Amino acid sequence: MKNYLYPIAGANHIGVSSYFVNLSGVKIILDAGAKKGISEVYPDYSSIVYEGHVNSLDEMDLIILSHAHFDHIGSLLYIAGQAKNATIIASKTTKDLIRMQLVDFGRCITHYDDEKIKKAKLVKMEEILNRIEEVSVLHPIERKGVKITLYPAGHMAGATMTYIEGQEQSILYTGDFSFETILGMNKPHFDGLRPDILILNGTNGYRYRVQNHFNYKELDKKIRKLLKNGANVLLKSTSIAKHLDLFYALKIMKVDTKIYLDKDSELIADGFSNLGYYIYSEKITGYVDRPKGRHVLISQMEHEGYQCINVDKYSLHASFAELINTVYLFGPKKVFVVHSEPHSDMLCFMDDLKLQGRYFGECIQCKDKRVYSFD
Repeated sequence: MKNYLYPIAGANHIGVSSYFVNLSGVKIILDAGAKKGISEVYPDYSSIVYEGHVNSLDEMDLIILSHAHFDHIGSLLYIAGQAKNATIIASKTTKDLIRMQLVDFGRCITHYDDEKIKKAKLVKMEEILNRIEEVSVLHPIERKGVKITLYPAGHMAGATMTYIEGQEQSILYTGDFSFETILGMNKPHFDGLRPDILILNGTNGYRYRVQNHFNYKELDKKIRKLLKNGANVLLKSTSIAKHLDLFYALKIMKVDTKIYLDKDSELIADGFSNLGYYIYSEKITGYVDRPKGRHVLISQMEHEGYQCINVDKYSLHASFAELINTVYLFGPKKVFVVHSEPHSDMLCFMDDLKLQGRYFGECIQCKDKRVYSFD
C-alpha cells in the first residue's frame, strides 16, 4: 500500500491528535498532541514501528504542526527527539506559541520530573525549536520529495491547513479550522484547492437534535446573564493558548464590566504582549488584589465568591453545516474524518452529506491504529 493514513491517536476521540501519512514513500506525522492531567497521555508512536510502517522513528521524513493548542503539540519533545532526521514545519506564529508554552511556561515538563530532568528537557526543547522551519502561508515549498503549502485556517492565531502534493496524489489536512474568526484574525483562504484526499477534523461532526453551543457568542450571553443576576464571574482556563483566544474574544463581546487577571493569567497575558499581541485595554486590566464592584476574573483555578465558567470548551471550530460545505468546497475523492467523537444516538454530518446527494466520493470515520488507503 503506497499512499495511506494511519491515525496514531485522535481519530475517533477529541484530544491527543497525531496522524501518520505515507505519501509517495514520504513518511509524515501530522500534529504531535498530548493531554495534560494527573499524568500526561501521549500518542502511541511505537505502534508506527511495531505495525511495520517504519523500521524505526529515525526514518520519519516530516513532522508538520497545524497549530499550537496542547492537544496538537504536547508530545513534540518526545517524537521530535525520536525522529531525529525529520524536518519539522509550522507557521511562524505557531512556532512562537510553541516556544511560549513548552519552554517559557515549562509545559514540556511534569511535576514528576526532578530538577536535573527538567533542565535537560528544556535544553532539548530549545534544540527542537531550532529545528522547526518557519513556513509562510500560501508560499509553497518542496521538502523530501513533496510540495507543501500552508493555508490559514481560522480557529486560532497561526492555525493552518496543510496541503501536500505527492507524485500521484494530493492531500489536505485541515487541522482544527473555522470559517468564523475573531476580529478577522487568520481568516481562511483556500485559493481553489481540489485535493484528492481530505483529512477532515470533524469536531462538530456529531450532534444531538438539540445541540449545545460552545462558541464565543454563547459565552458572551452566559457571562452577561450571570453579571445581570448579581454574580461576579470567573473565566477558568488551564490552557495557555486558549487564554489568547479568550483575550481576543472578550474584545468583541458585549460584556461591559471590568475584567481582571489573577497573577498566573497576568503572566500569560504579559507573554502574549511580548509577542506583539494587544491584550490590555480599558476593559481588560492586569492583576488587582481583591477587586471591588461587579467584575470578571480570568484565572487558571477556581476562587471563592465567583460563578465559574470553564472556557476551555469554548473554541472556534467548523459547525455541523460547515463541515458538509467543506466537503463540497474541496470535492475530494475520499474524506477521512478524524478529531471527532462518534456516538450512535447522534446525528452525523456524513449522513446528511449522503442524503443531500451532492457528494459521490467516500466519506469514512476513522479509528485509531487502523490503516486507510488513499487508492
